Amino acid sequence: MIKIIDNFIPINFNNKIKEDIKEGRLPFYYNEGNVKYSKLSQFTHSCYNKTENQSSDYFNVIYPIVYFIEKEYNLTISELKRIKINIITSKHLANKDLDTALHRDEEDPNYFSFLYYVNNSDGDTCFYNEDGTILQKVTPKENTGVLFNSNILHRATPPINTDARIVINILFKANES
Repeated sequence: MIKIIDNFIPINFNNKIKEDIKEGRLPFYYNEGNVKYSKLSQFTHSCYNKTENQSSDYFNVIYPIVYFIEKEYNLTISELKRIKINIITSKHLANKDLDTALHRDEEDPNYFSFLYYVNNSDGDTCFYNEDGTILQKVTPKENTGVLFNSNILHRATPPINTDARIVINILFKANES
């Protein structure tokens, strides 16, 4: 299941998030290899991580997105596992074919992943069938939300023609309302 909704949050909220990120109002950290076995690096800001009992000052700013997930997808979130912001830039790429490793955010079929595209970018998210064939490609479009089962194989591709691919990634358990 992959569900896409354009104009996901009010434009003023989207603009605040984008401005906060682009103006350097929150710290980002360099992660070499953004997922296991990946050669692609990214900058991340962890807003919340249940496993590490961690939340940043930005958690309260970004948390309203959870409300919009519940409202737009008719879900009740029962467990929030992670909220992080990922930035993949095009500046460091010597190999334009470099992608993140094919992965699942969570093996447990009761988890959902949500991607929120902060900006327009050409760094697609590619979803795969179990046999490795492409199920669907989603091109990042500003203010678009993508909900999918966390056990779906997927990967990010780096931007080539835009400076950065900025995505908020939320991992959670939920029930249909």
